[in-house]
Amino acid sequence: MARGEGGEQDELFADVVICAEGANSLLAEKSGLRQPIKPANRVLSVKEIIKLPQEVVEDRFHLEADQGVALEYFGEAVKGMLGSGFIYTNRDSISVGVGCHLEDFLEKKISPNDLLEHFKSHPRVRPLVRGGEIVEYSAHMIPEESYDELPEMVDDGLILVGDAAGLINPSLYHEVTNLAMASGLFAAETVIEAKEKSDFSKATLSAYRNKLEDSFVLKDMFHFRHVIGFLKRHKQVLNKYPDLFIELLVDYFTVSETPKKQVRKEVLRNFRKNIKLAAFLRDMWAARGAML
Repeated sequence: MARGEGGEQDELFADVVICAEGANSLLAEKSGLRQPIKPANRVLSVKEIIKLPQEVVEDRFHLEADQGVALEYFGEAVKGMLGSGFIYTNRDSISVGVGCHLEDFLEKKISPNDLLEHFKSHPRVRPLVRGGEIVEYSAHMIPEESYDELPEMVDDGLILVGDAAGLINPSLYHEVTNLAMASGLFAAETVIEAKEKSDFSKATLSAYRNKLEDSFVLKDMFHFRHVIGFLKRHKQVLNKYPDLFIELLVDYFTVSETPKKQVRKEVLRNFRKNIKLAAFLRDMWAARGAML
């Protein structure tokens, strides 16, 4: 449906619609290609753009001219939730935000804005945003289905791309945009091939999925298909373990009159007291299988 300058509406028709509506695509749901979204497989990210003079950005982040930096924070910075806080620099501003599973927001009964304020007040973040002016606030929903949960991507006259197709690499690489760009390219190639045949059926458009499978897009998604499941089953990796290791390191390196040999013994004693070694090793082995 198209709307003119005067408010009049008209319908537009096409042999194929390439749907890039995002993670909460209504067209994908109404077409039956995807089930209604669930809080367990959606991330809600909120972001502020904070304006700062270019020289301040470069000084605070130790940058040379035309350099940039991206930082990511886990654990206490986002209250141990399944997600992260992030900062990345622009030329004369910085982007500051958090992104966590909708399920966690509901369970912890915290709003995205409150979590963002908590993140900005973190001792490592507060000095970086000090004195800046908030010039923009935005929110974005991100899909986090695993490879095994991906929706149907094609139907007669319809192709899903990008977030609408659930294309995201949730591993440490955090790749999204490049997957969306590649899917758009493969969708265009598929439509060109379909037009040459004058056949826009699901069978013909299924070549799109084959192109994704043969590319880095679904090869990487398949390789890292266990990442989200691992983090959901082993949440201690994002809260308990980081907090304990920080506490142990503080104890280990604090200057005192206690002999170092005794300090090491006490640190090891606290480690064994708070973490069962067998459980910790199982978690690390599971992390190896999911992340590498």
